[in-house]
Amino acid sequence: MEKLTKENIDQYASPVESTRKICTPDKNGWIHVEFELESEGASGDINLEKLLSSGKPGDMEIKGYGYSENGLEDLTIDVCILNEDGTVTYVVYKPKA
Repeated sequence: MEKLTKENIDQYASPVESTRKICTPDKNGWIHVEFELESEGASGDINLEKLLSSGKPGDMEIKGYGYSENGLEDLTIDVCILNEDGTVTYVVYKPKA
């Protein structure tokens, strides 16, 4: 996980387009996300203070990941990307088979 970067994530994982959301951070730098993946759903709040402080559109931050005993099959990677207008694109990535 620590080796993934915005330059190489697409080499190892694919975005799940149904999870892609454009979010506007609140005044404290938090966004709320909700998504469904196959048989599971998730929601939560994410602090983007570090990503927002960069101020560079296109910057990406991996905000976390989820997994189970099934290994890579169930791995999900939460990614946030700063947009030019100050919004943030949230998307879940899954490892390529």
